[in-house]
Amino acid sequence: MSTALAPSCYQCDATATGREHVPPKCLFPRNMDRSRLITVPSCSKHNNDTSQADEYLKFLLGAIASDVPPSIIASAARGAVRLAEKRSRNIQRFGFKWDEQTLVIGNEFTVDIELLRAGLEKMARALYFDHHGGHRKLRIPLHVLPLFLPVDNASDVHFRADVERLRSHTAQDMERYPKAGGHQQIFAYQMFESSTTVMMNMQFYGGHHAAVVGLFQATGDA
Repeated sequence: MSTALAPSCYQCDATATGREHVPPKCLFPRNMDRSRLITVPSCSKHNNDTSQADEYLKFLLGAIASDVPPSIIASAARGAVRLAEKRSRNIQRFGFKWDEQTLVIGNEFTVDIELLRAGLEKMARALYFDHHGGHRKLRIPLHVLPLFLPVDNASDVHFRADVERLRSHTAQDMERYPKAGGHQQIFAYQMFESSTTVMMNMQFYGGHHAAVVGLFQATGDA
């Protein structure tokens, strides 16, 4: 499932210094066979510098999604608590805050949507590179739709209806068309590509979806 090491990163033209797991290795229980995980060549910027996005995706799936392995939920919780203990400025994205010497854990919190989208976008670019055998890189702007997130009831009614339609269509596609991925109980994906568009459906833990869409330029930029 791994692409042979290329001279440059899956996402840019920098020299590859290691390999990036897609999806992030942290989404897989440690006691399962990881021999079929997808990896792609990566520079340090697009590997080490994205670890926060990987951990945040794990935290959100553990906090929101059902059917997540207990070990993943426990690991996500431990990671968030460690940040809180370090008095990290980013703990609010996990629903934590300090009230003097008391750590307060809220039932609701504002999702850092840009960090989440960055993690999903990175995955889409890596999957595209691997899907094409390491011969094509996805360089176009991408629209990321984390459909597994709950929608605020206070949101515009038309927006909520649009999200529900996208969720329904994505779920139908995942049922109707073949899926790729070596451990589909943890992660599976689909890729639909034409001369003008590319679309990826992602499925986490058997039923929690995200979609990524990009439009190619007239020159066929990829």
